Amino acid sequence: MDRQQTDVLILGSGGAGLFAALHAKDLAPELKVTVAVKGLLGKTGCTRMVQGGYNVALAPGDSAERHFMDTVEGGKWLNNQDLAWTLVTEAQVRIRELENELG
Repeated sequence: MDRQQTDVLILGSGGAGLFAALHAKDLAPELKVTVAVKGLLGKTGCTRMVQGGYNVALAPGDSAERHFMDTVEGGKWLNNQDLAWTLVTEAQVRIRELENELG
């Protein structure tokens, strides 16, 4: 087994893992960032399997308010509504950021 030295270890190469690696490198370029995967880089992870199916209000006629209501109704009103609101409002920003950074 080979041993590697790293400053930041990220497990997984899905959207979250790759996004975390990009942000870590942007915040501290001097650090060594390592992404560990159990399969082939870019060929594993849940993000690859969604085939563009994100739940985010981007289409005309869609809104954060409608997404919020879908989210809390789908959760039978058990969701933490403050967190649900953060999710639906941040999702728009983060998906655009992912599209611009990761393609």
